[in-house]
Amino acid sequence: MKKITYISVITFLSLFCIYMYAGTKGLSILPAEVSSAMKNGDASTLAKYFNSSIELEISGKDAIYSKSQAEVIIKDFFTKNPPSAFVIKFEGGPENSQYTVGTLTTSKGNYRVNFLIKNNLIHQLRIDKE
Repeated sequence: MKKITYISVITFLSLFCIYMYAGTKGLSILPAEVSSAMKNGDASTLAKYFNSSIELEISGKDAIYSKSQAEVIIKDFFTKNPPSAFVIKFEGGPENSQYTVGTLTTSKGNYRVNFLIKNNLIHQLRIDKE
């Protein structure tokens, strides 16, 4: 009887691990369009995903801006630091408050980028020099 219970538990755990791996493979919290906008320095596409007000921190300067103000600031950042790549490093969090951490490669160096996403909108964006 112990052997059957042991086999059942091992089978269940194996199937559970396979399900969890298959269920998350290839899925991203951050929409592909946002990743592409970061890589291409496209502030207007990125701004489509901003909440009506967004906490924006770039190199230690932190404030809450309207969607349109944040777009102008991000556009200025991309002009001064033309990006060449954006790679997602980590994503997680509960469904109602998720985050993504990535690395933005620019002509002036690498930046760590943090997104806080609620209801499929970006509520916080932090860009810090690595």
